[in-house]
Amino acid sequence: MRDTKHLVVAVVAALVTAALVYFYLAAADARAEVLIARQDIPARVRLQPGMFLRVSYPAAAVHPDALTLEREVVGKYLVTPVLRGEQVLRRKLAGGPADLSLAASLGPGERAVLVPVTPETGLGGVVLPGDRVDLVFVADERRFGASAARVLMRSLAVLDVRDEGGRAASGDGRGSLPMGLVVKVTPGQAERLAFALEHGRLYVALAGLEDDGWATSGVTPQNLFSPEEAGTSGAGG
Repeated sequence: MRDTKHLVVAVVAALVTAALVYFYLAAADARAEVLIARQDIPARVRLQPGMFLRVSYPAAAVHPDALTLEREVVGKYLVTPVLRGEQVLRRKLAGGPADLSLAASLGPGERAVLVPVTPETGLGGVVLPGDRVDLVFVADERRFGASAARVLMRSLAVLDVRDEGGRAASGDGRGSLPMGLVVKVTPGQAERLAFALEHGRLYVALAGLEDDGWATSGVTPQNLFSPEEAGTSGAGG
C-alpha cells in the first residue's frame, strides 16, 4: 500500500511538472502585434501614415503601454523622440500642439533655452524644429575683453522656433520672422550660453543630417586673413 501511495504521489508530481513546463513554453512562444517606428521621428512632429510598421513580437517583449494600430497614432504629435524600430507608447503621444509640453521632451540633465536671433544671425527663418544647429560666438571686445569668433556649441537640437510675438513660428515663409530658437542643452551649456549672450552675439549655423565632427581653432584679428584651415575631427568649442 505504501508503495502505491508513493507511486501516486510521483505520478501527480510528474503531471504537475509537465503542466508547468507546457504552460511556460506556451507563454514563451506567445506573440503579439505591436506598432514600431519605421524611421527616427523627432519630438513635436505631427504623425503621418507610413511612419510606422506593425510587426509580431514575443508577447513578453511588448511594452504594456505599446500601441498596435496605425490609426491610433496618425494625426497625433510626439511628446518625445522615437527611434527607428522603437515601440510606440501611448504616453508619448499628444492630441495636438496645444497639448504638447516642452518640459515633457526633456530628459534628466537636459534644459531648454531660447537663443535670440535676427534674420542675419538666424539664417533668415529657414531653421525648423527637429533641425540641429551650431552656435558661433562673436565676442564684443568691450565686454569680453578680446575680439574673437569661434564655434561655441555643436549640433544642438532645435525644439521650437518662436516669432517676435512669442508664438510658434509657422516656418512656411508667410508668417513673421523668428525671434528665437529654443534649443536643448545641458545645465552647463545653459550657463555658457547666458555668458556668451551677455558678452557678444551668437550666429546660427545649420548642421547637416550627419554631423561631420569638424573642430576649428576660432578667428581673431591676427588670423582672419590666414589661409583657410583644413579643420580637424573632434569636438568644437
